[in-house]
Amino acid sequence: MPSKTTFTKEDFSTILSEYDLGEYVSHQTFSNGWVQTTLLLNTTAGKSVFRYYETRTKEYVLFEIELLNYLKSKRYPCPVVIKNNQKKFLGKFIDKPYIITEFISGEHCKNPNDFDQPKELSEIARIIAELHLLTENYHPLDPTGHNELNIK
Repeated sequence: MPSKTTFTKEDFSTILSEYDLGEYVSHQTFSNGWVQTTLLLNTTAGKSVFRYYETRTKEYVLFEIELLNYLKSKRYPCPVVIKNNQKKFLGKFIDKPYIITEFISGEHCKNPNDFDQPKELSEIARIIAELHLLTENYHPLDPTGHNELNIK
């Protein structure tokens, strides 16, 4: 169940009025993901990703935004969170937080054990190791956001 909340064209027209992302064209559900509603959003300016946090607090989402911005500043391959017209990363729709990020083209790996090439597994291991090293001494401005994940 990748999408829990249904959004209409009118909903996205309202949301997009807060951004410089063009006019709504269409949206579709991603096949992966089970907790939040994550949609591919097509506008006259291109593609982006809309993530609606069904079960997370505002503090968690702010933690995630800060972490993504930190990783991007370190040139780690992750999406840019897009600011709205008020220069804020976080939006709210029907009492739940959301973010819009850039769309990064690619495919989800169904099972890493299915890779035929050791080079592909080596690259995955390298990227995960880089993530661990970058976050080893990372301290968020507000550490309460990650409490939902039981991170100490």
